[in-house]
Amino acid sequence: GTIAKVEFFNGVNKLGEDTMGEYSYAWTNVPAGTYTLTAKATDDAGAMTTSGNIVVVVRNPLTSLALQNVAVVGPNFHFSFQTQSNWNYSVQFATSLPAANWQTLPTLVGDGSEAVIDHAISGATNRFYRVIAD
Repeated sequence: GTIAKVEFFNGVNKLGEDTMGEYSYAWTNVPAGTYTLTAKATDDAGAMTTSGNIVVVVRNPLTSLALQNVAVVGPNFHFSFQTQSNWNYSVQFATSLPAANWQTLPTLVGDGSEAVIDHAISGATNRFYRVIAD
């Protein structure tokens, strides 16, 4: 048969269904949490099949990321920033802008504490830093 509808579920809770074309569902304003999603397709003869589980983690948006305590301390460039729990942070630097090749310093998982970065700058005429959170 041909697909007549696709239903979308969070666990046993039906989120919605689509009977036309691309068979999609836009789930909006989802609170932070971990969700197990499935889709169930039904054809025009009534036969059904259910997809495997997809686990999706929704996080609260990153509230802010501000560099603090920025200073040159001896041969190091020093700064810190406040982390948020369960966010991954990648600290990168480049020697010119626009940067073709950012180089990665420590990568860390936020736990709500302050991350302190000290990076040797000896011999560098320019350094540009960025912190990527995802």
